[in-house]
Amino acid sequence: MSRFSSQVRIRLWSGVLIGITIGVLLGKLMESTIYGVIIGAVLGIVLGAKWAKAQLIKENE
Repeated sequence: MSRFSSQVRIRLWSGVLIGITIGVLLGKLMESTIYGVIIGAVLGIVLGAKWAKAQLIKENE
């Protein structure tokens, strides 16, 4: 992962943290923290990957 720029890594981890936070909040609304963490992990990976890919494309232009 060190071959990526710091901006890409920041976007990746920001997406992961935001996704997990949203998932935990949804889990509290659904009264099931386990489902919230699962949703958050999936959402975080998807969101982080999309943001990192967008930054990579932007850097390569």
